[in-house]
Amino acid sequence: MLRRDKFCQNARQRKAWSFNAGHESERITDRAYAKMTAKECNDAFAELAENHGETIEDKDLIIDLQLGKLVPGTAEHERARLLLRARMDRD
Repeated sequence: MLRRDKFCQNARQRKAWSFNAGHESERITDRAYAKMTAKECNDAFAELAENHGETIEDKDLIIDLQLGKLVPGTAEHERARLLLRARMDRD
């Protein structure tokens, strides 16, 4: 998890955080700071495979979030973040 995600409560705040870092978009911030090793990536996907009561669509949404396929600030992105946060809180 990026430090930004611990402090920012909404898309506007995340965008401001990225802008303050000199980045044109949140995607640049994510690419610069959210790097993971192949093992960390594999571990994350293994955790996603566990059944936590989410639907297949929920799991696909979480995976798309982790792969950076969702546009920050959209309803899909926010739903995926909430699903992932709920999952992290359970673990």
